[in-house]
Amino acid sequence: MTTFISYSRTDSAFVVRLAKDLKAAGIDVWVDQLDIPKGTRWDDEIEAAVEKSSTFMVVLAPESMESQNVKDELSYAIDAGKHILPVIIKPCKVPLRLRRFQHVDFTDKPYKESLAEIKRLLSDTQRIPKGAVEQTKPVTDPKDIPAAFKGTRPQPVGKEKLAEKTPASKIVIPAVIIGVLGIIIAGVFMVSKGLLFSPPPATSTSTATAELPTATRPAPTIIPATSIVPVTGQYYTEEFTGETFDWSPVMVRGVQEKQVNTTPANGSLMIQLSPYQKEEPYVMYVNQDYTYSDVELEATVTNNGNNANLAVLACRIGENGWYAFEISSGGTYSIKAFDKTGKFKEGYKELTNGGSTAIKYGKTSNVYRAICQGSDLILIVNDTQVADYTDTIFNYTQGNIGFGADSPQKIPVDLQFDSLKVSEP
Repeated sequence: MTTFISYSRTDSAFVVRLAKDLKAAGIDVWVDQLDIPKGTRWDDEIEAAVEKSSTFMVVLAPESMESQNVKDELSYAIDAGKHILPVIIKPCKVPLRLRRFQHVDFTDKPYKESLAEIKRLLSDTQRIPKGAVEQTKPVTDPKDIPAAFKGTRPQPVGKEKLAEKTPASKIVIPAVIIGVLGIIIAGVFMVSKGLLFSPPPATSTSTATAELPTATRPAPTIIPATSIVPVTGQYYTEEFTGETFDWSPVMVRGVQEKQVNTTPANGSLMIQLSPYQKEEPYVMYVNQDYTYSDVELEATVTNNGNNANLAVLACRIGENGWYAFEISSGGTYSIKAFDKTGKFKEGYKELTNGGSTAIKYGKTSNVYRAICQGSDLILIVNDTQVADYTDTIFNYTQGNIGFGADSPQKIPVDLQFDSLKVSEP
């Protein structure tokens, strides 16, 4: 029983993560980025996958609600009577036709809790409501008669044959006349007995009036457009000990498939950046499970390449932007505010930058600590504070955390994160 996932390309990172998590749990899901073979027609594969699926999962976000492809896929799934499972990942206006379906909301609880809910639902599809149910057509509909039988009819015998030859009008008219006469006779009898048009008995003193029951329709379930609620106290150390890494990738620049290779190995996460069409790649990995206001990130980063690496630590990643601490093993650093509202043409504003002898050169390891506390952004390298900036422009107050790598003009870049500690500043 396959589950088809419909979404907007804008939410690719989230959807790929979700699909991989569900596949790892043994749930059969289909998503174009993972399941369309190379060299095949995209639209044909999509149509075939929707037809073969039993459950249709639609990922709801402002972008998917504007996508014509998503709308077309959803209409087909509902009309075909598929099990429909809406999944909300961003606050948005939910279409009326989806509000009657049970949904999973990632905006009001941690990722892992919502993921567990989806697993439970997909393990028991009977709990997921279906779309439109095809109505059974009357057997007399000519379209339902097999072609081999059209124009022929078995010959009835005995009483059946007599009934067939009797015109319907000859039966109906006498029956109507008899029915009318019966009503008239009953009315005369009731009038003569005082049963019709008679006042209520004198002993009745009740003033209550009986009301006929009215058919009511339950009010549609309204899916609120809730904001992400920060979950406090989720402090831990990411040691990259697993075989897979499930943080959501975000490409600030470049093309992920052609320029980024990420591999967990021996308790470290290897990030390699490669050139492609003069693009300078910049990748971040975001933990969408928790949000923070004040937070400290500490990462041990090793440079394995011949060129200087540029490690990135980020805090308060949200809808409007985030803060990024960029440290190069060449001895320089910068703190930036990335803006997604369009206020700055480049998409970011450099708040402060500089160089420090505390940063170790070459193929070696550095310990970077980025602190977001109130309006203060503090960078510490190998236990030496190298920057302290107070932001009065953007005032990002909460969001997710992330880390990654940038290419400081020279690529390839080859670095590894040996650990990432998330703590209270």
